[in-house]
Amino acid sequence: MAIHYREHIAKVTRHYHYRFTCEHCGVLTNWLQGTVYGYGIMQTRSGGDLTDQQSLELHQRAVEDVNGKYERVQRHAQAGMYSDIAEISTEDKEPGSAQRGLGGADAGFPVPCPACGKQQSWQIGNNYLIAALVFPVVSGLLFILSWGVYQAIMRVYNNELDGFSLGELFAAVPNTIVFSGLGTGIVAGIVWFFYAKSKATHGKVRNKPEFSWD
Repeated sequence: MAIHYREHIAKVTRHYHYRFTCEHCGVLTNWLQGTVYGYGIMQTRSGGDLTDQQSLELHQRAVEDVNGKYERVQRHAQAGMYSDIAEISTEDKEPGSAQRGLGGADAGFPVPCPACGKQQSWQIGNNYLIAALVFPVVSGLLFILSWGVYQAIMRVYNNELDGFSLGELFAAVPNTIVFSGLGTGIVAGIVWFFYAKSKATHGKVRNKPEFSWD
């Protein structure tokens, strides 16, 4: 006989406020609200309801979760690691949380300037650097592979090879091409990253957000 379970979820939120002076138009924003989410999950057999004690325990789990995240958000804000705050505020690492629709809620942080709609330099995090490096490097590798295929095909066409293997394909690519392709990709990625950072402020003063904690 199959045993059925009923899942109970508790959600608790905590708020903080922040404001910033726009690096583009110079407007000081009103206090904006950020939200941190905490979750508690509990299962009961045969679809039963929670007892009063279980309800208190479930709520306490959510409270502990949100308080832990709130402290992490504070530490990251104090350290200037603003790009991690939204992910910390909404994450849920319980098994199956994605299927439940937990996590990924609107943290309310960061937002572009409400006056001019432009992004601030402190809103550009390490993910941009990773993307800046990955895409050019992949492009460089594709170029290297394409060059190797071309060289191998030409050698077959000129009757220098009776077909070619993967090893012969890569052997057809000079080391100078390999290192040039990878080096160009990495340099291009770094240049793109700093260009994105400078474009966010157009060379103006780089401001930081101000926080008010509850």
